[in-house]
This record gives sequence, C-alpha cells and structure tokens, in this order.
Amino acid sequence: MRYQRACNWLQALEGDFDSSHLSFLHLAYDEKLQDTGHERKAGIEYYRNIARMDKQPLLEVVDTDIGVMYGARRAAEESGFYWRVTEFLLPFYTSVPAYCGKNRAKAWVPLDDEHTMVWEPNWSATHDLTEEEQKGWKGRVPPSGFLPDTKDGLGYGRFVANAGNDYFLDRKKQRSFNFSGLENVTTIQDGAMTESMGRSATGRRSILALLTRRSSSSAGACFRSPESFANKTNSLPASNTPSFTGGTAIKCC
Repeated sequence: MRYQRACNWLQALEGDFDSSHLSFLHLAYDEKLQDTGHERKAGIEYYRNIARMDKQPLLEVVDTDIGVMYGARRAAEESGFYWRVTEFLLPFYTSVPAYCGKNRAKAWVPLDDEHTMVWEPNWSATHDLTEEEQKGWKGRVPPSGFLPDTKDGLGYGRFVANAGNDYFLDRKKQRSFNFSGLENVTTIQDGAMTESMGRSATGRRSILALLTRRSSSSAGACFRSPESFANKTNSLPASNTPSFTGGTAIKCC
C-alpha cells in the first residue's frame, strides 16, 4: 500500500514515531468500537483501550546500530504492563506495532521538500497473508478512498480527504463519535495533524511534555550523521540487550 503526505518527510515520519498520541487522537467514544472506561478485556480494540485509560506512557529509549527504538509502557492489568515498541531505521523507515500476528513497516520517501510518499509493506511470521492482507487496505484506507491518479509527478497516492476539504471534519461526530471528528481511520487522522502544521514545520513553536523517566539516549540520536554511526564517534552505551524493566509484559493478539 502507498499513500501521499503533503508535508516534509521528516515531519510526517516524526508523527508516526510518536506513541503518546494514541491516547487521544485515535480515541473513539462509540462503545461498539471500544470497551467502556472501566473494562480491560481482550478484544479487537483492547490495546487502544489501554492507551485511552493510561494517557501518560513511560518511554524507554535505546540507541541501535541502525537507528533508535523505544518502548512505551502503559498500565494494563493488575501488576502488568502493555509495552508498545516502535523502531526507527536509517534512513527513513519506521515500524510500529500491528495486531493479530501481522507486522507493518513504513518507508517515508521524500518526493520533494513538501511531499512524501509512504510505502507500507505487510508481512507475518505466523501465517500466509490473504490477498486482502497483502493489499493492506483494510483499516488503512478511509471510506472516502483515493483520488484518481494523474500523470503529474505528485498526482498519485492522494486521499480524497485532504486539507482542501478540511479532511471532512464533522463537529457533530467530534462531540459524539470520536476525538478527531474525522473518518475513523488512523491514516487520515495522522495525516491531518502532520499536514496542518504546514508543509515544512520548523518545530520552533512546539511545546514538549516530559514523558521519559529513564533512557539510554535521546530520541534525537536517530538523526545523527551517517559518519557518526560508521565511525562510532557519537557512540552511546551498548544497546544489544535493551532492558525494559518492571512488571509483567502482555502480548499482542
């Protein structure tokens, strides 16, 4: 699957790399989509429900030989935690958790300074993917779909929901259905946030919240020069055996 972001590639990638926004941006109010606030029972929305109830994850950051990874720890069940591990790999790859035995990565390929093509390969180590799973559209392509491709260099992989139509923002839906008021698909919700910052946001107006209690490195280490990785001139403590401590981890379905 591929789709376009109308903003700088690093800006788009950074939004995907964040795990904290799950607690609000992708929040749904409809009980058919999500368990009620006091319940923590397994189900298709179980892990999102954990993120909804624990809005301040503890981040553990670890440098790797090819980028950086971190685990976002949230309280799950009694004496247990839900760890959501996210990875960045040079030069422009991310991998965020998927569900039900599937894996997903993303390649954030710059088309120019203000447009990015996102490629999403899907795979599984536990089963052969169905044709639908290989296509990768389920749960990723909104009901409004894609615009027809054109011969323009930037005329492909464009969602119908975009800045020109306010991503079909629905204030009534925002009051009663979900936090964003947008189609209940993460690709549109994420895109609306990163694109509405401007085509190439500098981050100078960002207000950062402290979420990390312990880390072996700064997440900014993923943007060190290739030379520093090759020559180990910017080396940090060994990360071959990252230690995510405390409590009992729970496993995705």
